[in-house]
Amino acid sequence: MLWTFDYPETSGLDDPFLNPAMDPKLSNLGGSKVLVYVAELDNLRNRGWYYKYILEQSGWKGKIKVIEDKGVGHAYFLSDPSLESAQAMRTNISTFINT
Repeated sequence: MLWTFDYPETSGLDDPFLNPAMDPKLSNLGGSKVLVYVAELDNLRNRGWYYKYILEQSGWKGKIKVIEDKGVGHAYFLSDPSLESAQAMRTNISTFINT
């Protein structure tokens, strides 16, 4: 429901903006690497892992890395930026961008 509220012109859950598996140009994704963060207790956790799978299956030639933080939920790094995992996330993102 939130998706249709935010994007009323959507075609639904199979909209390429929401479901990358429906994007026929996914294999043309720009860049050579993707970093995906997922949180163990997040209801959207499986979507992150699904994105990795779909991107690999698309024929995209880049490198994808998934980091899963244990024991935390959705947006944990915003609700408590002092968490060790939130600090590690900032470091990992910086390292990923700069390598």
